Amino acid sequence: MVRYERTQQSGDYAAERLLPFLLALFLTMMMQLPIGDGTGNVPVPHLTLMLVYYWSIHRPELLPVPAVAVIGLFQDLLWGGPPGLNMIVLLVARVILSNQQALFVRQSFGVGWAGFVPVVFLAMGLTWLIVCLYYGMLVSMLPLVGHGLVTLAAYPLLGWLFGRFDRFLKPD
Repeated sequence: MVRYERTQQSGDYAAERLLPFLLALFLTMMMQLPIGDGTGNVPVPHLTLMLVYYWSIHRPELLPVPAVAVIGLFQDLLWGGPPGLNMIVLLVARVILSNQQALFVRQSFGVGWAGFVPVVFLAMGLTWLIVCLYYGMLVSMLPLVGHGLVTLAAYPLLGWLFGRFDRFLKPD
């Protein structure tokens, strides 16, 4: 019996390396879907921040810094607002996580989730700071607090799904 192996030269391997990036683009578009009553008053979880967090810790080679920059730029183009905002936030998260990967890589899910808390607070704080600087005035943090809390609440489900996706990508 011939066993099929995925190698770095195979087309399957190249396609698999693109899947987290393509998933991030899909999640960015999902964040644009109207939820709730359509007024925009319902906070949406920051799906791409969750994805960057997960893949930066577990498989950083599948989500390199240039890919994170493109994801953030794509998100900026879809959302409007200060140009480069999401690109900066996601890049800062990616760079910080690349330096802290060893702390989280083989930890329990609870430890990983707890590690996500400061990342969310940093991302929301940085978002608030950039928005205030861009518009030249102090803006309310309440929408970002809601956004951050919903993001934290959604991480267990999305983290589990990312883990399943990761197992699918790993060679046998």
